[in-house]
Amino acid sequence: MDKSQSAKIEKRKSSGDKNPFGAATSAAKGWSIQPHVAIIVSLLYVGIVIILHMIGKYRKDTTAV
Repeated sequence: MDKSQSAKIEKRKSSGDKNPFGAATSAAKGWSIQPHVAIIVSLLYVGIVIILHMIGKYRKDTTAV
């Protein structure tokens, strides 16, 4: 491997590549996520749970006699 290839590899390792969701891909640091991403994910989760509860209530009311 020549010097230019090894320099590219070192640069890639030190750049701390991140995926689109903001989580670090480095295994040494653990799995970290940006605060705004965590808030969005948790709000989506709460919203889905509320919607599922509403669907469950609606189905329960229409099928009960």
